Amino acid sequence: MQDTMQDTMHDTMQVKNEIKELILILSGDMTRTELQERLNLRNRDHFRRMYINAALDEGWIEQTMPDKPTSKYQKYRLTEKGKKAKEQLRK
Repeated sequence: MQDTMQDTMHDTMQVKNEIKELILILSGDMTRTELQERLNLRNRDHFRRMYINAALDEGWIEQTMPDKPTSKYQKYRLTEKGKKAKEQLRK
């Protein structure tokens, strides 16, 4: 358990600023539009590439419908790794 917490702290320190912002504002299940609006970002392609895809690739967030990644009903939520990182970022 201690190793897991240390790993999370180490990972959190190396998170890109864009992903940190996303982790901090993500609450429950949220759509891309909701996330983008909360971050006050207008360019959808930039947001998807620099925030959503980066966070998905690194395991900070997950899709609610991974079998339908392009669904208009797709939402995102924090993974356990993301939840632990959010706790660390708030400290």
